[in-house]
Amino acid sequence: KNVLFLPFINSWLDDVMAHKVRPNTLSQYKLIYNGYFAKYEPFHGVKLQAVTPALLQSFYNAELNAGLSPNTVRKHHTNIHKCLDYAVRLGLIPSNPSVQTDLPSKRKYTGAKAFTPEQTKDLLRMFQGDPLEVPVYITATYGLRRSEVCGLRWCDIDLEQGTMHIRHTVTQNGKVLLDDDHTKTQKSNRTLAL
Repeated sequence: KNVLFLPFINSWLDDVMAHKVRPNTLSQYKLIYNGYFAKYEPFHGVKLQAVTPALLQSFYNAELNAGLSPNTVRKHHTNIHKCLDYAVRLGLIPSNPSVQTDLPSKRKYTGAKAFTPEQTKDLLRMFQGDPLEVPVYITATYGLRRSEVCGLRWCDIDLEQGTMHIRHTVTQNGKVLLDDDHTKTQKSNRTLAL
């Protein structure tokens, strides 16, 4: 009965999510916690059992009014929802109050605009002779994620078949580089023609 909402979210991140997500994803969740949840004054001192749909709705509305996109607010809600579901499973609260909140409509991501052929030529000219020339060229040619370019190894290049296999990533978590034999999604593991 004396469990506070904010410390509960923090312990959920440390005790549960740390074992479910990659370290760099956990770091992002922690940044969201520290940058948004912990800074929302009405959450301070609130017990877990006192969290209401109205309190959560006021948080979401405040985020929207501060200029966050509806998609970002929905992501924040997802973390709160999962955390409160965990509290229900532990028997700490009878039901999940986040279920009764009203979320903003999801906006379809229109994506970044691709460079024109002339812009691409300018980019490649800018990096000629630079140590980053090859990574920039590969990125511009294939549209790879930064983690995928950094994760390329010679064993991923098959010059006989003329292919490049994207199956390894390198990401950064603070000052630590994380090698991973997985791509961000299953579809990201792919073979491309050289």
